[in-house]
Amino acid sequence: MDLTARMPDPPEISSELRNNISALYEEPGYLIDHCYATVMSVEGYEKLGLSERKDVYDSLCLVVRRWCSQVLGCDHTLSDEIEQFEAAIRRRVHQGISLVSVLCAFRLGVKELWLAHLGLAEHERALREELLFAISPYLYEYADFMTDLIRRIFIDEQFQHTRWRAEMRRQLFELVFTGGLDEQDFDRIARSLSVDPTLPRVALAIDWELIDASRSSPEDTIERLALNLGGAVNVEAEHVVHGMRHGRLIAWIPCARGDSLIFNQRALLGSIVEFANRTSGVRRVGVGLMNRGPKGWAASADEATSALDVALRSSDATKVLPYADIAIDESIRANRNALRYFEAVLGEILRERDLLKTLECYFDSRQHRKKTAATLGIHPNTLNYRLERIEALLGAELDAPAWITRIFVALNLRNAAAANLGEQIEDQTSGVAK
Repeated sequence: MDLTARMPDPPEISSELRNNISALYEEPGYLIDHCYATVMSVEGYEKLGLSERKDVYDSLCLVVRRWCSQVLGCDHTLSDEIEQFEAAIRRRVHQGISLVSVLCAFRLGVKELWLAHLGLAEHERALREELLFAISPYLYEYADFMTDLIRRIFIDEQFQHTRWRAEMRRQLFELVFTGGLDEQDFDRIARSLSVDPTLPRVALAIDWELIDASRSSPEDTIERLALNLGGAVNVEAEHVVHGMRHGRLIAWIPCARGDSLIFNQRALLGSIVEFANRTSGVRRVGVGLMNRGPKGWAASADEATSALDVALRSSDATKVLPYADIAIDESIRANRNALRYFEAVLGEILRERDLLKTLECYFDSRQHRKKTAATLGIHPNTLNYRLERIEALLGAELDAPAWITRIFVALNLRNAAAANLGEQIEDQTSGVAK
């Protein structure tokens, strides 16, 4: 970023002040130490590691020496120093320091610099007047220039970093969803995004709407959703890998290493439900099963998408549907022979409308006969007769776990098919409408 042409010209200064500033240029240690102690109290800087703190110290040396060189008119190193300064500012972006903190640190450094100049002229009235009327206005102008420079460098690096991360996310998506499942490439790209590729993750498929198009762009809404999701599950937003696929937001959230699939599902589900209920614009969320690696990410995303599709077809008001709730149905649909069998399980009772209604109510009432009879508005003896007839027609035992599972799955598949079609379906063997 070439801004050197706009560097303000220094004022004419006396030989005595020149000698004092030259001494400061040669031995800036005490001033750097004061600046460093002040800067390290700024938010964000106090969390830096040893090597990063050394980088900050070196940058302060550069700033002080640059100021002294500028006042003394030593411009021969200007381009090199500006490049070093620019590189230091760009590193602050990747060290997680905010622009507000960087500018605050610079202002505090300028203050320490001014105090150091006043110290040079403590007993010299002529020097104090020169500092007040010559150096003070120039320092203000110089600080204004440097503040603008810092802001422009920082924002440019943020923009480049955002574009780079977006490209890396696109490559990661392409790797996961297009079948180019190279483990080494997956690990390399994930780590470049500061994402641990070895951690298991759960995929979410989110159906959302843009609430106020005049105030937010789709990109802003997506980032807001990712930020809200990270906060809900107590994960930093940058660790929520996300992107758009087929009009849905796909997001993978990390799980605790070593915990079981069931434990992770239970631990995350409440937070995901809270996120869906509290975040405006979220209509439905499908939740995949925990998995790891590129194939695992793809499988979890497919599961989440399947769950979302089912949730969108459902009349249930519940916003979040885990794939675990439909895993049996989906597995059966994937096996043609198994699907044919379960479609035939109810075949013998579809001829009698009351029997099918009774069976559905019986399972909706969790097999409580008294509650079922009350819901249907029939006498308990009538219910017992109907259930016995169902058992006779199906050759089933409604108290046997194996038959309970078969009938429950068969009813779910039939209801899902009706919801999917969006209209009345007919039994192909009997021609009797549902």
